[in-house]
Amino acid sequence: MTPHDHDSDAPRDPIHVTPAAGRHPFSPTASSSAAAADAATARMVAVMHELNNLLDGATRTLSLARRSLGELAIAPGLDPSISTQLATATTALEHMADLLQAAMRPGSDSLSTMSVRTAPLVEAITHALEAHRPLAAECRVELLAEVSPRLVLTEAGPIYPAIANGVRNAIEAIARSGLGSRVELIAELETVDGQPAEIVIDIVDDGPGPDEQTREHAFDPGFTTKREGFGVGLSLSRQIIRSLGGAITLSSRTPNDALRPSGRGGHLTMRYPLKCA
Repeated sequence: MTPHDHDSDAPRDPIHVTPAAGRHPFSPTASSSAAAADAATARMVAVMHELNNLLDGATRTLSLARRSLGELAIAPGLDPSISTQLATATTALEHMADLLQAAMRPGSDSLSTMSVRTAPLVEAITHALEAHRPLAAECRVELLAEVSPRLVLTEAGPIYPAIANGVRNAIEAIARSGLGSRVELIAELETVDGQPAEIVIDIVDDGPGPDEQTREHAFDPGFTTKREGFGVGLSLSRQIIRSLGGAITLSSRTPNDALRPSGRGGHLTMRYPLKCA
């Protein structure tokens, strides 16, 4: 998770676009639906190629800005949070570039099998929260975290997108409803006699909470309650958690909630075996 100085790094290998073998996407012998799918795939590959180049340039520019800022660190009146914000943005761009590179690599059929940068779970959680603080500030939502010391040496693996999606969904649920002002992430190592240790990550908010339809279909591909949503985030999160041998659930908070009792709000729980992390 530690941002690199990209101006001293070797350039990323360019993404090479290779036409798929088989029928031509516009061949008269291909069905219209298959042709449309092939054309959409070709467009997506081209877009990914250009995004990779843009991300590389943006990351290097941010690294230069951070270096220049470091030279001015003793300037009077300089807000120290600027450096932190630049570091967060740099790390986010690095994650995006890594995912694009991995997605274009043959044999990478899901985020859980893609080779992404290794980082401790604590750093993944910290970055997910820092990356969403600007959105939270705009929505007047407080972000809090409580991470067990027993997870300090635990690797994050592919879990970062699931954490980031959960945090963002909770903030947006509060913003859309105008109810609530707090999102809290709790990460714990759960041990039960005779059972494998599990990592448990809970994201709770004090918003309106999910209705019955949302609780039932939240993880279905394409299901969304957002006007501009795509229905991808929670579906992807379930795919990642299942690949780790775990489970993910969404529920409404109640006064009897064992973790954070409340009469209102959403509660997303992700749990998976420690050995798979």
